[in-house]
This record gives sequence, C-alpha cells and structure tokens, in this order.
Amino acid sequence: MFFGERLSLLGWCGLVVSVGGVLALGITARGGTPAKALPWALAAALATSVYSTSGKLAVPDLPSYAAQLGFVSVAYAVSWVALTLQHRFESARRWPRQRPRRWYWLIGGIFIGNAYALVIYAMQFIPAAYAVAFINVGIVLAGLIAMTAFKEREHWRARLAAMSVIGLGLWVLALT
Repeated sequence: MFFGERLSLLGWCGLVVSVGGVLALGITARGGTPAKALPWALAAALATSVYSTSGKLAVPDLPSYAAQLGFVSVAYAVSWVALTLQHRFESARRWPRQRPRRWYWLIGGIFIGNAYALVIYAMQFIPAAYAVAFINVGIVLAGLIAMTAFKEREHWRARLAAMSVIGLGLWVLALT
C-alpha cells in the first residue's frame, strides 16, 4: 500500500493464507516455556515489518547486489554496536559470559546478511509483500529442521499443519 504496488486477488489470497499459517504456528506455543517466547516473536514480527519497509525504500538507491549487501551490513554493524553498548551498561562487561564459537559467528553473519540482501534484491522485481512473504519458506524449513534434527516434538502435529498452511499460501502466491 505504501509503495503504490497492486496485488492480484490471488496474491492477496496467498498472503492471507500464509499469514494465517504463521499465526497458527505461533498459537502452537501455548502454555509452558514456549508461551514465554510469544511476546518476543510478536515484537520480531513488528520489527520485520519496519525493516522490510526501509529495505523497499532503499531499493532505488541501491543499484547492485553489492550495494544492497553493504546496506544490510552497515545496518547489522550499527545494531551490533548498540547491543554491545547496552550489554556493557547493563552488566559492566564487554563480552557476554557465554558466547558462540567464532566459526558460528562467521557462518551466521554470512547467511543472515546475504539472506536479507537477497530479499532487498528481489524487491526490485516483485512487490515487497511477495518478497517478504517468501521469507516464510525459512520458517517452514527451520520448523522441519527443529522437529527432525533437534527432535522438538512438542505440538508437532499442530506445528506441521500450520507449516503446511504456510506452504499452501506460498504456493498460491507463486501462482500469481
């Protein structure tokens, strides 16, 4: 709506079904420890909306993938500095007591930076709503990995059903 992009009826249907699946997946975290994550997940959803919008606004000024990756890298670097300073003020420590191995930092940084730069790149060719919706494929893959590799079985049937709904919505979206 903000960028004057028009979506087809089929596109809207795909988005609604996909978002419905995401909400259904969130509801599976009812009760116990998983429920404590829901407010943070909702905050992440709001933050995703904001940074996705800023990414779409930046597209006209970022003519190449390298420029888009640089934009993302600067944003992550600023966030890292801000979180480091916050940690320093709250704990009087420069580094957390426990931190992942540097190899994990490197792999995570490469993948997350490129992942979002690719979303920005896709926004040059398709509506932002579609580009951001297709990120939900990652939610489905992460859910399947969690259930298989990490043996997370809590509410697995409901989670699998919700991920199937997400997949259905994305399939409908791909038809547009």
